[in-house]
Formats: sequence, structure tokens, C-alpha cells
Amino acid sequence: MPEFLTELTKFLLGVEAIRRFEIDAHISTDNGFIYVGNYELIHNQMSKSELTSMELWGWIKSGESWAFYIDG
Repeated sequence: MPEFLTELTKFLLGVEAIRRFEIDAHISTDNGFIYVGNYELIHNQMSKSELTSMELWGWIKSGESWAFYIDG
């Protein structure tokens, strides 16, 4: 994997990780945030390394979903 990841790559890697646990995850947007899936459902199934990767890619908990901010 490249040393520097673009925002698009970080977003797509996170979505791919989420879909491993919730194949038809809900997606929505608001004020620059993209919300995907059910945070608790997915978080409880992910390994520590998967959770660390999500954090490194910029994914956070927001309400009941995973959230990714697009500065645009």
C-alpha cells in the first residue's frame, strides 16, 4: 500500500471495511460528513487492527454511524 493515501482511498478503504460487516449499509451526508453503516454493530465485530486502520483513515463515530469528513 502506498505511504501516502488520498482522501478518496481512505474513504473507499473504510467503506470496504464497513461492508465486510454490513453489506447493505445505509449512507447519508450532512455538512461535509458522509455517514455509513451502524457504528455499534460494526465496531463490536472489528478486530483491534481494523479499528486502528479506520482511525488512521479518518473514520470516526458520529451518532449511530461511522463518519468520514470531506473538506471541500
